[in-house]
Amino acid sequence: MAWGFDAARYGAELFQLFRRFHTHTEATGVGVYLVNRLVQVQGGHLAVESQVGEGATFRVHFGRV
Repeated sequence: MAWGFDAARYGAELFQLFRRFHTHTEATGVGVYLVNRLVQVQGGHLAVESQVGEGATFRVHFGRV
């Protein structure tokens, strides 16, 4: 089942702590925040593409060492 979210509407809120976009699961809104912070500490960033009803794709871009 694909869910996705409206990236144009919610993109600025995506990496905020405790932010959730769905109610169909018992999530806490911590996972994406933590992954983003860990990747940033290593000099990288996360990118996301999403469409409602289609799903979302997250890409991790690591910084150069």
